[in-house]
Amino acid sequence: MSVYTSFFIFYSSCTFLFDGSSHMKLHGIRVLDFSQFMAGPLVSTTLADHGADVIKIESLQGDPTRNVGPGSGLNGSDFFASLNRGKRSVSIDLKSSESRDVVRQLVETADILVESYSAGVTQRLGIDYATVREWNPRIIYCSITAFGQSGPLSGMASHDQLVQAAAGTFTFGKDGAPIVPTVPIAGAVAGYAALSGILIALLAARQGRGGDHLDLSMFDATLTTRPTAVGHALQALHEPEGYHFKPGVALLETYETADAHWISLGAHEPRFAKALFNRLGRPDLIPLANAEPGEAQDPVRAFLRTIFISENLDTWQNWAKDTGISLGPVLNFAQALGHPHTSARKMLIHDHAGRAHLGTPINFTNEPGSPNMEVAALGQHSIAVLSEVGIDPALIQRLVTDGVVHSCQIPR
Repeated sequence: MSVYTSFFIFYSSCTFLFDGSSHMKLHGIRVLDFSQFMAGPLVSTTLADHGADVIKIESLQGDPTRNVGPGSGLNGSDFFASLNRGKRSVSIDLKSSESRDVVRQLVETADILVESYSAGVTQRLGIDYATVREWNPRIIYCSITAFGQSGPLSGMASHDQLVQAAAGTFTFGKDGAPIVPTVPIAGAVAGYAALSGILIALLAARQGRGGDHLDLSMFDATLTTRPTAVGHALQALHEPEGYHFKPGVALLETYETADAHWISLGAHEPRFAKALFNRLGRPDLIPLANAEPGEAQDPVRAFLRTIFISENLDTWQNWAKDTGISLGPVLNFAQALGHPHTSARKMLIHDHAGRAHLGTPINFTNEPGSPNMEVAALGQHSIAVLSEVGIDPALIQRLVTDGVVHSCQIPR
């Protein structure tokens, strides 16, 4: 058997199908995903969950998150799998001049392009919006960066934690030291903001108004996450160093129970405060509960600590059921994933190999999303995708042989 013949036998065995995508809302939409890490892959995975054909463009080394954290399946860590399932993988050396025509032909077939390079990198690679728009005027081009394409911080290397620090989301302990966040809020909120922007632009493009460039800054998106604090912060702009947001609302805190569990209380609204303290026989505390956050509410806080430590968690949950009072357990992430409600909402699903995945939080009555939980190997679909967009088979073979394109089936 010739190398040429075996090449295409390997190609044909390398694909996986997107069964059922024709019954989802984004069937027929093609996405080129040049992004890495969290925000960009979150966008494209969500699009894939709802039927889009997402082609992940990876370097010859692959997305770094393939090897970040534990893994319970093939082709990457659980972190990578959660943000890259259902995508086809094309591995190509974008720095090679020979890749330019390949990328152009991919772009010509796409509706959406997502990238997360640092500002200026796409120009060096020859895949910036101005260039791509010449190839495909209708494309929706989404750039996700830490601080955006413009502004004094645009060229700054960053990470989710640094973006949060710059966006003022850190809280501070009693000793005045900042408390490092453990949830990557900047990446998550940027991802969903980008998703919204892409779909807005896609709607306009479908109405014949052409494509567009979305400059999505994680910093910008993170600034929008604190509507309850924005008023106080705006009033302190003349002396920002003296600004301190006081979150000390007694009815929005956590309290320990007799069995060493914790309760999260959400009763700050006047009607909830009234219901809670009337039920506990302390209506005199209602005015204090509505006072300025901070030390003024210390008597309320002290009373609630004494009360909640007197009974077990289950007792308090049963007590609150018929009162309309917002009260529930503080769970760690593993407990949250194992909760019956998570399964009931189909937010914990499993692939054919038993690997667990998070479901999609976007639930439609008609044409619901149906995540494809296959996780592609690096370059698993390089040959298939390049063939689909019309690249000559002999050229594909030469690109693989020369190491410009990687296919997991063909030794380089």
